[in-house]
Amino acid sequence: TVDVVAAQVLADTIRRYEDLGEDSIRITASTLSVLGRVEQTDEPHTLLSLAVGIDDQPVEMARRYLPFLRRMEQEMRVHLQGQPVRFELVLRKNSDPDYPKIAGGRVDFQRVGALPYVLSRKAGAVFGLVAREDQGKNGVIFVSKDVYDRGLTNLDCLAGRSFAFGESNSTVSTMAKVELARAGITRARLGQVKEFDSYDPEQVARFRAASQKAGKPSHLPLVRSHRLALESVLEGKFEAGVARRQYFQNAKSRGLVEIHTFDIPPDVYVAREDLDSILARAFGQSLLALRDKQLLSDLPLQPINQFLPAMDSDYNALRGLLDRELRAFEGQLPSTKD
Repeated sequence: TVDVVAAQVLADTIRRYEDLGEDSIRITASTLSVLGRVEQTDEPHTLLSLAVGIDDQPVEMARRYLPFLRRMEQEMRVHLQGQPVRFELVLRKNSDPDYPKIAGGRVDFQRVGALPYVLSRKAGAVFGLVAREDQGKNGVIFVSKDVYDRGLTNLDCLAGRSFAFGESNSTVSTMAKVELARAGITRARLGQVKEFDSYDPEQVARFRAASQKAGKPSHLPLVRSHRLALESVLEGKFEAGVARRQYFQNAKSRGLVEIHTFDIPPDVYVAREDLDSILARAFGQSLLALRDKQLLSDLPLQPINQFLPAMDSDYNALRGLLDRELRAFEGQLPSTKD
């Protein structure tokens, strides 16, 4: 039956996800049809792929993306004068620091964070900017309840305190550093600092050399960086940390207190450089046409209401923060606090 096949598909997906030799899970259009109980047809079609960052529950992610992908197939068919398309979903690990690979030929479209977008452009990556979400995520700087009760209640109190960031090149960690710099808290003024899953070039080289020697794939392993930051504060290893609000809310009842919240620039959708411009335009038009709030709210994202046209200049403000506040946090400029 369909249920039996779907169960096997779920098991296979989970096994691939747990294999750290894989840097992504490609869920084919036929697999998505099984998961969504949609009858497959032999109608000729154009096969497209959409890549998104992986979560702890890849099967649930695939299920929640199904209605969105089906609607996109319908919308694109209209904009392509009846030409049918089908999507496959690629769940990518977010820890790979090789930013120029964004939409670099392995996928047709990709959802990326604001910081990876800016850094990939800076690194010389070429791809099409399709659209952006209408609002970004929220980040939370938090402490454990016992630390809060001892007086660590705001950013000014963080001087000399230990701090746990997520992956160093994530948008959330970067915006937290911006907020700290604005409060006059630099890396030097903090106590012990930990950046989970921070892949610098030397670490990448060591990992890939070891993988090559062992005859294994050289993909970097997945580390759930912001969850590790949460756990390290809960376990008392660090006094403060930062995470996406979604993850913070899930752990808050275990003894965490929010001391500061901040906005994160919205994610963008990009297309690979050599994709047919007609397909790229139809994808963008289809995103902009989506107004179904229930459909959008069901996506495993922060709540969004719609997609908006995107221009590279939309991210100049973030570039300015990287040049000023982030450099101030790292001690390369005077503190930005008045």
